[in-house]
Amino acid sequence: MDKDQEKSTAKEAPTSKDNKIIFAEILKKKKEKINEKNFKNSKEAKGSNFRNTRSNSPQRIGKGRRGK
Repeated sequence: MDKDQEKSTAKEAPTSKDNKIIFAEILKKKKEKINEKNFKNSKEAKGSNFRNTRSNSPQRIGKGRRGK
């Protein structure tokens, strides 16, 4: 619904200044969302998690595939 609302507001605004302002707001929202995603999927978080899971894996401990 958000995308439909944004499109309708852009169509209603006749002047180019209003369109530019609306477009700038949409871009800001998109950049914020992208920054949140990048923060969640940062290399630091992936690396630290990978280290912990790999060090405790059953094959490294010597318990084979299923960890019995």
